[in-house]
Parts: sequence; C-alpha cells; structure tokens
Amino acid sequence: MYTYVEQMPQLPGGGGATAILTAIKRRVDFPAQALRERAVGQVFVGFTVAADGMIKDIAIVRGFRDDCDLAVVRAVQQLPQFSPGRQLGRGVPVRFTMSIRFQPPAAPPADSTASR
Repeated sequence: MYTYVEQMPQLPGGGGATAILTAIKRRVDFPAQALRERAVGQVFVGFTVAADGMIKDIAIVRGFRDDCDLAVVRAVQQLPQFSPGRQLGRGVPVRFTMSIRFQPPAAPPADSTASR
C-alpha cells in the first residue's frame, strides 16, 4: 500500500488532491440535525484507490459526530472511478486521508425593513 506514487490516482478530469477534496465536499449532505444545532467540526476520512481505480476500505480516521461521519462516508462512496495510481509503470493501491470541515452556512442577515 502506498501513500505517494510516481503517478497519483486522479478523478476523471484530473485536478489532483484538490479536485478529490472538492468532489467529496460537493457530495456531502449536511445532516439536518447538525444543521439545526449549528455544529462545527472536522471529519478525517481514509480510503484506498485500488489498482483498478475503485474506492475501497473507507474508514473514519477521526470522527466528529456520527451523522456527519456517515455523511462523509456516503460522499466518498459516490465518487466516480479513478485513474489508478502508478508506480514503476504498474497500477498500485494508494491510501488517502482527507479532512472534511463541517460548518453551517452563515445565517442570512436580518431584513432591517421588515420591522418598519
């Protein structure tokens, strides 16, 4: 198992680790209860991109709260197949750990004309 190889796994379209993180964040559904509670925290998720480009062995490395942890696992499961990592010309499994921050959107400003 590798954490860095000559040619790192890529999502369709490339973009490296930044694109992978962005793809996960776009797929995370902020849990309703966490949103109501305005929960703020981080989930560290690990997963392997296998030699065939499929995602395997998804695990929470450090969780925040169960509903947020589950939302991150689901998001990783939804990622498309990768172009696999390569070392010495052959496909190899590569392990990633990503940090996903949960922070509810800012509350909209109060409408100052509503009280008039």
